[in-house]
Order: sequence, then structure tokens, then C-alpha cells
Amino acid sequence: TFQWNTIFISMKQYFRTFIPKSFRIRAIQFLE
Repeated sequence: TFQWNTIFISMKQYFRTFIPKSFRIRAIQFLE
């Protein structure tokens, strides 16, 4: 749904902003 898509985008922005690079790369690969 649109709501889930918005949450998903927000999560990716959160990872990009707050989580260290090495973990962030893994998290983004996992989410995609």
C-alpha cells in the first residue's frame, strides 16, 4: 500500500542518515 511504501522510504532514509556505512550497505541490500 501507499502507507507501507512511505514507511519503507522513511526507513531507508533513516539508515542512510543514522547507521554506520558498513551496516547501512548490508541493510539496504537486505531491504532491496
